[in-house]
Amino acid sequence: MKSYIRSERQEAAKEAEWNKARKTAGCLIKLGQMSLVDIAEVTELPLEIVKELEDEIMKIG
Repeated sequence: MKSYIRSERQEAAKEAEWNKARKTAGCLIKLGQMSLVDIAEVTELPLEIVKELEDEIMKIG
């Protein structure tokens, strides 16, 4: 049971980190001061994900 709870906590922490990275990438894209490659490097997100985020933001914006 303890290992299940530990696993759930780890998964929740990973998801929170992923969401924070996506939010940061979105903010950087909106600022328009960095290349997508640089944003991917800073946020440690795959470049493809950063490109998808840019597409989403451009559709909304």
